[in-house]
Amino acid sequence: MTGCGLQASAGNPVMRGRIWGQLPLAVLIILALTVCGWSTPVNPAEPARSDPVGFSRVDSGPLDFAACVRLALRQSPYLTKSAVEIDIRRLAETDSKADFLPSVNFRTRYYVSDLSRTGYNPSPYSLEFVSEPYSPLEAYFSLQVRKLFTKLAVLNHLQAIAEGLQRLGRAFLELAAQQQLARNHADYLAAAERYLLYVQTRRNLGRADQLELKIAAQEVAVARQQQRQTEAAEKQYLASIKAYLDWPAHQELHLDLAAARTQVLGDWEAGWSRPEAPAAATLPLQLQEVKKDLQRYNITLARTKLLPTLFAGVQTPDPLSTVQTRSLFFFVGASLPVWDGGKRLRNVSRQKAILSQQEAERRELELDWQESWREAQTQAAAAADRLNLSHAHLELAELKRRQQELRFRQLGEDFTALSESDKALAAAKKDVIVNILAFDLARLQLCHLANDLVQRYVTLTEAAVSPRPKGREP
Repeated sequence: MTGCGLQASAGNPVMRGRIWGQLPLAVLIILALTVCGWSTPVNPAEPARSDPVGFSRVDSGPLDFAACVRLALRQSPYLTKSAVEIDIRRLAETDSKADFLPSVNFRTRYYVSDLSRTGYNPSPYSLEFVSEPYSPLEAYFSLQVRKLFTKLAVLNHLQAIAEGLQRLGRAFLELAAQQQLARNHADYLAAAERYLLYVQTRRNLGRADQLELKIAAQEVAVARQQQRQTEAAEKQYLASIKAYLDWPAHQELHLDLAAARTQVLGDWEAGWSRPEAPAAATLPLQLQEVKKDLQRYNITLARTKLLPTLFAGVQTPDPLSTVQTRSLFFFVGASLPVWDGGKRLRNVSRQKAILSQQEAERRELELDWQESWREAQTQAAAAADRLNLSHAHLELAELKRRQQELRFRQLGEDFTALSESDKALAAAKKDVIVNILAFDLARLQLCHLANDLVQRYVTLTEAAVSPRPKGREP
């Protein structure tokens, strides 16, 4: 569709002077608004997350789990990508705000051919400032879409944080368990060495054969090998924590593991057996809800494509036209595709079908989450049963060990039975440690499914994703 024009008459020099005098100012204003985007640009080099107040890279004392979380939120390389994505989405949001003013292009045309034969010696060039096709409704809804993309980036960042906190908590619990196993293996090794010394003494007295001595020596060798394996596993878990925290490999990392279970799991000590956590609070379902909202806007945007777009501009006459004045002509107009094979209408139907798919996906995610929750609860209950059984075995081993010690001291029975009770007690303690770890990891999975770690340690605002202040209750 063609635009209607308003002519600045060539016979009015005052009007012409005002127009030419105001044109540079108008162009500068339009260019300034286009470049600035109406708002202060976001610097992608600046992280969106604020640093914890009063927290240095190297604390004076051992780091507990909360301190490790704050450090991870500030500098972990595993969270950098998703954090920068938030900044990128905010930049796109700023671009959408700039779309509320139409883009303006400058075009000029110069005719190389001789135009003197036209009879009036026109200037061989034309100048034009013209806007791009503009739809205010499309600009508004595009901004809402960009805001939802930013929200998606924030939720994806929270999802990365949730997975990272689960990984960090798991390593914390496993490292604490390995330290307990190392102490238990030391007790077992001490018992095995005492028995080896006893057998060697009996061998020197001729009361034990060579086979018995070899068995005792092999038990000591096995105990030492197990201790080395435990120490290697402890170093591996510590290295995993240092890698996640981006801690320098050459620098010692001192952790406070005295109450690791309470630090990581918090009040889940007794609350793990609740029937079901609210599924709507989980991050995957929140992400799916935002995707549904985004798709609804996509439907609206597809409908706006059915509406005409506007354009405006100012230009000098074309040298090939019959207009013999060099005045400026303003014009406005509208554009509407007459025939596109029904693509725009089919696009509306396509976007509606995609929304139906996402609603089905949301229901599928909810069912999968409920199944994961029930499975995690079943594993936690089974781990609790195994833990109770191992505690019973430990109590029995302690009673038997006390019995053998009384018999050895009061009745002078053979030291072999007392040594075997020491080894059995160490094995029972190891079983308890392993089952405690299994129970804690099952509870940690429930904690992760309920999004508890993120709610405890992360504050979400419109401006940033930042750690909660130390000591603040969730």
